[in-house]
Amino acid sequence: VCGACGRDGPVAARCEACGARGAAYYCAHCRLFDDSLRPTFHCPYCDICRRGHGLGVDFHHCMRCNMCVDISQLDAHSCDGAGGIFASGY
Repeated sequence: VCGACGRDGPVAARCEACGARGAAYYCAHCRLFDDSLRPTFHCPYCDICRRGHGLGVDFHHCMRCNMCVDISQLDAHSCDGAGGIFASGY
């Protein structure tokens, strides 16, 4: 249901009836609407949305342990390749 016009419609970034935006950020894959002031991006490897500017900007996706790591913590990141188990050194 659109918050602006009240009409039912498909889940989308904009209402197909009135064109109103559902939120500042919308992920069609996750169907996530976000109006917070914090930046959000979708990681195609984790297959979820995360808080941050994106891969290569402030996050790196470790293919060995299959999780996103904050770039500022990348030097301390170690993993055993067990799909998400890691020790960051802190």
